[in-house]
Amino acid sequence: MIFSPGMKYVDEDRLNDGRLFFGKVETKRDARGKQAGQVFVKTGEMYFSYKSIRQSDYDLYNAADQQIELKVKTYYTPTATKTHQVLLKSILYNITAIDVDNDKRYMYWYLSETGDFNGEQDA
Repeated sequence: MIFSPGMKYVDEDRLNDGRLFFGKVETKRDARGKQAGQVFVKTGEMYFSYKSIRQSDYDLYNAADQQIELKVKTYYTPTATKTHQVLLKSILYNITAIDVDNDKRYMYWYLSETGDFNGEQDA
C-alpha cells in the first residue's frame, strides 16, 4: 500500500515478476502440406506476479486431467479466455481457470504445464 496526500491509500500491487504471452499454438506447414513445426501466435501479453496456490484453489480447480502448477496475477483484460494458452519463459501452459476480482482490476490465472515450447513465436 502506498499512502498519498489527500487520499486514504493507494493500493498498488507491483506486477514485476516478468511478462507472459497468451495466444494459440498453430501448426506450420510446408509447400507440400506436411507439418514443418509449430508457431505460437500471440494474442496479447501481460506483466505478472507469482502467487501461492491455496488449498481451496486446489480443491476448486484441480481436475483429473489437469493439475494446477502455477498461479499468477495480472491486470484485467477481457481478451484473455480459457481457450488460450500461455507461453512463459519458454514453457507452454494450458489455462485451467481465470478468476477476476470484484473490481475487475486484476485476474488470477491458474495454469497447468504442457511442456517446453521449442517452436517459433509470432511477433
